[in-house]
Amino acid sequence: MKNYILFLLLSIFISCNSQKTNKDIIVIVQPKMEKGQTNSITILFKNLDKKDSIFVPKIKELELNDNPYIEKKTINGEEYLSYYNYIVPQKTGNFVLSGIKGFSKEKVLTANPINIEVVNKMPKVTHKDIVLKLVSDKQTYKKKDTINFALYEYSKYYTVNKVTTKRDSLISLPKLKNKENSIQIEKESDLYKISGIESLESQLEHNFEVIDFDYDPFREGSIMEVLNDELYIKTLLISFKMLSKNKGKFTIAPSQFIYLISKSDSDYLGSLTTNNDSKNDKISMSNKIQIKSNKLSFLVK
Repeated sequence: MKNYILFLLLSIFISCNSQKTNKDIIVIVQPKMEKGQTNSITILFKNLDKKDSIFVPKIKELELNDNPYIEKKTINGEEYLSYYNYIVPQKTGNFVLSGIKGFSKEKVLTANPINIEVVNKMPKVTHKDIVLKLVSDKQTYKKKDTINFALYEYSKYYTVNKVTTKRDSLISLPKLKNKENSIQIEKESDLYKISGIESLESQLEHNFEVIDFDYDPFREGSIMEVLNDELYIKTLLISFKMLSKNKGKFTIAPSQFIYLISKSDSDYLGSLTTNNDSKNDKISMSNKIQIKSNKLSFLVK
């Protein structure tokens, strides 16, 4: 089982979950921002090429950089033209980011408007700002059925890092290596660090045959989605397709992470600290909060 997991970890599959509101243009942006602070925005235009045209309107209250980064991306087998830029709110209040369009010879794509709240100072992080959710496609399976379950993160913040509650050290993770003006951030490297479920690997090995699994370490499949009447950035943390070796009731334990949250890109860059010997560089974030998901139970008959 361990060898299988390690093999799959070498093959990174980027997942893009369907966005209920608009599948043609996916806008990923922090729904609440602090005035004067730099934030990231990503817009994905489905099936557009670099030769096609896109239109992102300028809003004086939400200042965009004049030099966005545009590239082609393949996400979960779908082709997108990706627009990445920085956005700096100039005024407090509630603003609507609307009028985003993509143009090709065949059609015109129009994004749904997104509301952005700008405040003088971002509030303290609460448990409503990060939600971890374990889900399965069914509650009851036959033994021959393929079981699908996944762990999703819903975040009010564009940039977050996380560590597990037992194995990792808050002092040393995430690690940074700074050499010759290049920075490399250590990514999750085993099943516990990815899922936040300490017992998961043992449970899968004893009770299930894993057919496939997927995760999104670089968050390229993130979308915006409404949960409990509030807008979040939704990211797949890990998903499994598997067969049960036995009949009975099974429970997947809750996922638990300590989140290190950047309230803006300015906050993130300002939180990077470097030691003199450059060997123990680290991210030092004061916005820490421990988040726990639901447990997931299902029956195999």
